[in-house]
Amino acid sequence: MWGEPEEEYLYDKQYDGGVLLAEESSDITVKAWGYSYNARGIIQTVNYLDGAATAIVLVHPWGIDDENGLNSPEPCGAVFMGMPENNAVYRKHLKETTLPFIESMRGTVAEILYSLPGHEDEVRKLFYNSVTGEEHQLDPEKGMREYQRLLEGYKASGAELKQELVLNREPLKQQYLVEFPGADLSRYEGEDFWNILFLLSSEINY
Repeated sequence: MWGEPEEEYLYDKQYDGGVLLAEESSDITVKAWGYSYNARGIIQTVNYLDGAATAIVLVHPWGIDDENGLNSPEPCGAVFMGMPENNAVYRKHLKETTLPFIESMRGTVAEILYSLPGHEDEVRKLFYNSVTGEEHQLDPEKGMREYQRLLEGYKASGAELKQELVLNREPLKQQYLVEFPGADLSRYEGEDFWNILFLLSSEINY
């Protein structure tokens, strides 16, 4: 089900898209690819970037099912990559592949940034500097105490799975999807889950 991050990605149809971006004083070569349904294959382009004008942004590396203390809602919640087992695989890939790559780029790119859902708040300001505010005094230990206090007031639970479905009107397929959708967030994760603050994954040394 899950490939290892160091495995080569193989696909029968791969097309060379040529050079997409070539900046003066480039010192980074980035190969980018995307799948095209119409071309029915992968199109790969090459980019030559100036590291001094380049940022790496790791988008929403959520801290869930990790040492931060926020866990997937039980018994049926599906958050981030899905089940807790999926989130464990994500953390493994993050630790063994993504973060070593990012660390190798320090000193080469101008900025390394991490994004999180929501707005800047008083708790996360203790952990991280923000691009929207002035640099401030960080205090991660105090931040973790405040965060744990928030988690204590939150019940990470949702409803049990439905034991039966009552399908008594047409069209049955439409009614089935209403009664049992692919992901029912408010029912199985609890109404308050998405109001909780997310930290960066505990694998990240920011």
